[in-house]
Amino acid sequence: MTPIPDSFPLDWTDSRLQELRNTLSAAIYREREIEVVAIGAGVPPGRIRWGQQADHLWFDVLNEAAAHVRVKQLLADVGERQPALAARIGELSAAAPLLTARIPDDHPPALSPDDVRWKNFGGGNELQVFAGEETLMDVAFLGQGLDRAKSVCRLKVSHGRSGCHGTGFRIGPATVLTSHHVLHDWRTSDRPAIAVQAEFHYELDLTGALRASTVIPCDPASIAGDQAHDFAVITTSAPLPEDVPIVPLPAVTDVKEDDRVYIIQHPRGLPKKIALHHNLVRHVDEDVVQYWTDTETGSSGSPVFDRHWRVVALHHQWVRSTAEDGVAYRNQGRAIGRIVERLRALGLAPDQE
Repeated sequence: MTPIPDSFPLDWTDSRLQELRNTLSAAIYREREIEVVAIGAGVPPGRIRWGQQADHLWFDVLNEAAAHVRVKQLLADVGERQPALAARIGELSAAAPLLTARIPDDHPPALSPDDVRWKNFGGGNELQVFAGEETLMDVAFLGQGLDRAKSVCRLKVSHGRSGCHGTGFRIGPATVLTSHHVLHDWRTSDRPAIAVQAEFHYELDLTGALRASTVIPCDPASIAGDQAHDFAVITTSAPLPEDVPIVPLPAVTDVKEDDRVYIIQHPRGLPKKIALHHNLVRHVDEDVVQYWTDTETGSSGSPVFDRHWRVVALHHQWVRSTAEDGVAYRNQGRAIGRIVERLRALGLAPDQE
């Protein structure tokens, strides 16, 4: 692979460019901020179609930067403003670029929009949820969430000539759980990764600066899991930090439609984030939990928590919704009870005593 190009025209079939644009639009999304960065890097603003959504603006800015051989300067300025973006840009520019783990298009989602199991669409149903819901929580809710967040890590995965990133979390003394498609390349005969690192504490502090993260090597030979239920585990090759707790995996959960779920994740390989809003559960069965809680590519392998910070699902993908739902898609996790069942069947259930 060559570095991200700095010449015109840009090849937008290059997955690195696509991910670069999406990452920039997720991190710098206000028009004024994009304008300041573009002008500061010497990109003429007059040819940018202002007034668009962020990903379209960044498409125009990158194209115009390439036309004036200013892509390198633009990305350098972005990295100076946001060090976390500098690290991500470096990963995309590497000889073996670190992309986002994706489920290929020829692997259909668990539920198609016309599946009879779809429930809870439009019709004013959401108004009833808020009318009788208790929304006040003890302050301890925040502390419990911060403690759970310590267990969540960013995974850096190598498949040889390329790599990917995803999210995982500690479920045993030396065990990390994530999605199967994070540790296996589904596009090339389901090959397992040849190298994996788990990066804990990759997050911003109260000043907006990156904390000092802890990188733990993992043993690729230990990878095991189930493609059908899209989960995998890997064993670490070095001791995990003492402040990283083990997240218990309940065999039975009581999550139900209209509950709220919270997801701690590394979207697009960026510092750790939490999704708290727009977070209603819309469907539950023995295999999957579907919700509106926000995620991005790179969030695969994230724990999905209920309001008591119990894991109820392992986030793995989005699924297209039906016209009646009033939204374009739902997010989906594999039901944790099913994963525990499969872990036990495979002899992989960690000792959490």
